[in-house]
Amino acid sequence: MDRIPESVKPAADVDQSIRQTLIYETRKNLTHRRAKAFYMKAKTAGIDEAVETYQTPMQESETFHAVDNLDDFGPNSAVATAALSVEIGEICPPVECRGSYVVIHVVEKSAPDQTDYKARFATIRDRLEGQKIQAYVAYWYEELREQSQIEDYRGRVY
Repeated sequence: MDRIPESVKPAADVDQSIRQTLIYETRKNLTHRRAKAFYMKAKTAGIDEAVETYQTPMQESETFHAVDNLDDFGPNSAVATAALSVEIGEICPPVECRGSYVVIHVVEKSAPDQTDYKARFATIRDRLEGQKIQAYVAYWYEELREQSQIEDYRGRVY
């Protein structure tokens, strides 16, 4: 059932809201197109040429793992996932991050650290076990619901 608002917003408020949304979307699309052009230039002419052509600042991040809580990106972010998915020397297509786009050039990768895995083993195991239990309970509940015959007498009683 849809809720009917108590009052209708004035046209000026709605107009301003729509205008702001359109401006934001237009800027976002322009930024994405610029990031894609930067990416294509970097793929064809090299990252240094793209930086010079588009006068875009290049920043180097610290070493990180996919699950690290990076100040700029957060844990398990699209940026970290994209950076870890490409090989050394490759340039990753633009990835959206907090209202802007990031083009990633991977310059170095290190082998996975077993000590980090061993330290997080119990947490990972518990999370996977919880997911399995949750999936089994959902499956059991659906099976039980399908086998049951439930009749609703509330309308007759009240």
